[in-house]
Amino acid sequence: MNGGKLLFVYSGRIVRRQWRRFVLSFLSLGITALVMTLTLLLSSSSGLLLETQAKQLLGGDVVLKSTQPFVAEEILSEFDFLVTAQSEQTSFSATLQSGEVTAPFSVKLVDESFPLYGEVVLENGYFSGVGEDELYLDEAGAQKLKVAVGDSVTFGRADYVVAGVIVAEPTSLLASFRFFPQVIMSQAGFNRALISPELLRAEYSSLLLVDRLSANSISELIALEADSAGNLDVTIAGVSRTGPEVGVEIVADFLIIAVLITVVLAAVNVYASTLYLVTVERKTLAILMALGLSKRRLGGILALALLYVVLVSGLAGSFFGVTVFNLIQGEIAIIYGINLPTPAVFLYLLLCVGLIFMVTVASFVPAVFRTLSHKPKQLLSSMDILAGQKISFKVLGLLSVFTFFPLTLLAIFLLGSIQNGLLSMAAIAFGYLLIALIFSVGLNVWYRARFRFSFYVRNIIAQKKADGLFGIISFSSLFVAMTALSTLALLQISLERFLQEDLSRTVPSTYVLDVQPSQRDGFLQAFPQLELFSSLGARLIEIDGVKIQEELNSTNSTVNRELGREFNLTVREDLQPSEKIVSGLWSEGKSGTVSVDAEFAKRANIKLGSKIVFSIQGFPVETNVTSLRQTDSRSGLPFFYFVLSPTDVADFSGVYFGYAYFEDELQKTLGAYAATEAPNVSVIETDTLAPLLLQIVETLLLLVLIVTLPPLLIATLLMTTLIVSSYTARRREGGRLRALGAKQNYVLALYLGETLSVTLLASLAAYVVSVGLTFILGRYYLGLNLTAFFDLKLLFGFLVISGLVSFVALYLFKSDTMPLRELLSYGDTQ
Repeated sequence: MNGGKLLFVYSGRIVRRQWRRFVLSFLSLGITALVMTLTLLLSSSSGLLLETQAKQLLGGDVVLKSTQPFVAEEILSEFDFLVTAQSEQTSFSATLQSGEVTAPFSVKLVDESFPLYGEVVLENGYFSGVGEDELYLDEAGAQKLKVAVGDSVTFGRADYVVAGVIVAEPTSLLASFRFFPQVIMSQAGFNRALISPELLRAEYSSLLLVDRLSANSISELIALEADSAGNLDVTIAGVSRTGPEVGVEIVADFLIIAVLITVVLAAVNVYASTLYLVTVERKTLAILMALGLSKRRLGGILALALLYVVLVSGLAGSFFGVTVFNLIQGEIAIIYGINLPTPAVFLYLLLCVGLIFMVTVASFVPAVFRTLSHKPKQLLSSMDILAGQKISFKVLGLLSVFTFFPLTLLAIFLLGSIQNGLLSMAAIAFGYLLIALIFSVGLNVWYRARFRFSFYVRNIIAQKKADGLFGIISFSSLFVAMTALSTLALLQISLERFLQEDLSRTVPSTYVLDVQPSQRDGFLQAFPQLELFSSLGARLIEIDGVKIQEELNSTNSTVNRELGREFNLTVREDLQPSEKIVSGLWSEGKSGTVSVDAEFAKRANIKLGSKIVFSIQGFPVETNVTSLRQTDSRSGLPFFYFVLSPTDVADFSGVYFGYAYFEDELQKTLGAYAATEAPNVSVIETDTLAPLLLQIVETLLLLVLIVTLPPLLIATLLMTTLIVSSYTARRREGGRLRALGAKQNYVLALYLGETLSVTLLASLAAYVVSVGLTFILGRYYLGLNLTAFFDLKLLFGFLVISGLVSFVALYLFKSDTMPLRELLSYGDTQ
């Protein structure tokens, strides 16, 4: 038989005879291929969406926005590009009414050119413009007001006909997370409402279609925003990083990290399965070696056998990944009206299968090399190579180097950065090695002290010591996956309790927004229970000589990005009951002073005596920090980062917002008053906010949960590999105990204790660590006073994993019908 034929004959025979040994490798690689293919396609598709449909998502090639009315033609008169189309829009919040039902809305006034890109999809057709006596509501708004197409809605002093219900807009990416439902009206229709524009806290936008926007024009537009001192926002499609782009990048990076962890676990599983395979087939390999077959040819036979599994599992997993992507693509088109582009599927399939092949080879080489390094005489002996050899961290290091090299190249490619790729893989490797080291050291301590325990516990400790590398990696993998799931579950419960229970103790029943100074007395006379606070929009221009906006535009990493947004200032002479001065002295409203929230001051590098310059409606206002306050931002009551003197902002027009604790009837009266007397004011019932916040939290945590499940599944498969591979040694030890008089039930109990020990220990350790992580994240990052430390769903998950491990162990034990005499005589006869 020639060499080539020998490779194919024996490799095929190994797969046919020992196909059960390849099942776990097949599942691990298949799951990895599915997750990797789906992640790559989703990430690429999202990137293409933002690249090819950036103008649709933004609404134009260039968008100018300001809180003050402006004329785009005057601002852009000296620019060298040609504006081919233009749409003027105004956005503000207001209260609409239908019968006795009122609700706050985000109102968008549009002109005849809207939309410049894409289409507005309606339940009963397509958008073709807004009539003077018409308006369009989104689905949430129609449900709030309990209206349908053709019904009447009141805004200000006029009635309007609902001309359509909006299903999707070109710019409505993530629109399901809006706090207010949306209504679209025309400027002429708004004029019918007889509402003074001066009462609105509006945002004015000019959306432009531009012919050939040059690099010089882009630079001039960016400079235009910087020169406006925060009074004009300029967004350029495909250039400016908007919220959706940043969000997609964050999610894509997170998915990539999850894929890398999944591939690492799959590599370990392949290593374990391959080592078990060559251990089971060691006698056949020894005979072939004794007959003169080279180790190189033997390695080729095993490699070819594994290659069959890699190709089938990789192609099957990738096929299912593409199928799932197509399903998600269709669902997004139906639900959100967004058509995700189809990336180069074949290229990513090739990349996915190629990477799985590289990782498999990297896992295969150390496993086969370790076994084939023995002489035929050693392989023919009855020792159990898998459990009998001492596995050191040198082997683990070798496996890590072989496995992490192709993964590091993948991380660099996917993350688009050599630094980020190296750091990501270094963090993953360090985490696993640290956990493995802690477990190994602890296991050695228990092993040396095993004689202090009962015979039952002593046997379990000895077996865990004999598991070697597999036991260490199984514990580490399961610990990481279960810690992630436990932390997610406890954080979700903590947030739900905060929103539903803790926050409900202090949160008002009603918020009132955008009350103008001329309307303040009317609201207080009609509803004296209202607590109203002045609010004035401003931007930070300078802190202790540092030009904030300029530094942000230059991407200075030392300046907190939070400082780039608009802040709400308030003025008063007295402290609130919930506030306390922690540093400095309260100024009692003296001119030129400002009091700053202490926690925000730390983030913004603001100290006592710091000089802060605000831009208020385009004018600079200089202040000095005289005190730092402790505020309660988690109570649901209004709080401000900055409190100024009334004399410093007396020349600027501001608004008021506040809260009240109203019963249902009084709350309806307040809504009706706002709808008829002050429609520019938004009245928000807080009981509608909690479900929306919970929906956002659950959606985000569901995403994290979904990408965490594959690593957990593969870690569980690795545990199964450990059980199956070490069963030979355990059955023999059980036979010896039975020969010495132990009962079958005792041997079964000992075996189950050994197999479940790693799972139970990993679960307990993961739970303890997740409680600590939940406390830290909840207290210091989410601002929760109390965090959850127990969840029945989490306990159920632990029981499912333990049950699966127990089922595999019990099945192996019960299906073993080898007589005791034969077991003791021949040992390993597989």
